[in-house]
Amino acid sequence: MILIGGWGKKSKKIADAGLLKCKNCNNTAAFEVRELASTASLFFVPVAKWNKKTYLVCPICEAGYELSEDDTKKLLQDVASLPSNESAKEIWNTIDSLFVKFMKENKNIGEWNDFAKEELSKNHKSDDVEYVLSCYNRNLIETSDKK
Repeated sequence: MILIGGWGKKSKKIADAGLLKCKNCNNTAAFEVRELASTASLFFVPVAKWNKKTYLVCPICEAGYELSEDDTKKLLQDVASLPSNESAKEIWNTIDSLFVKFMKENKNIGEWNDFAKEELSKNHKSDDVEYVLSCYNRNLIETSDKK
């Protein structure tokens, strides 16, 4: 009888973690919560998993930040109400285009949030817009502070 088995490390996505700024590459990106575990399989079917660790992972530079069990639980509760990474990226890109348009029209910067919310609320949930817009504005402020 021939047994086919294997072992190694497997990574799986647990949840979207929202828009965060990476300490490694300094980009704001849609992070993921990922579980990394050592695994063993028999006939290509996983039969054991050990040494599980949870990481917050940047999708750009792939830096991983290990999370404790308590931090993982808290983070998963916090991100439950956030938009999916796909939706957040779509809203972010739309905001980026709107900001360029807004600045080209020489509008008053004090009107930016109202303008963006009005435009984005046509196609997206207002809570999602609020979240991504706040991340975008924070990124603008951090970028302008460095100059």
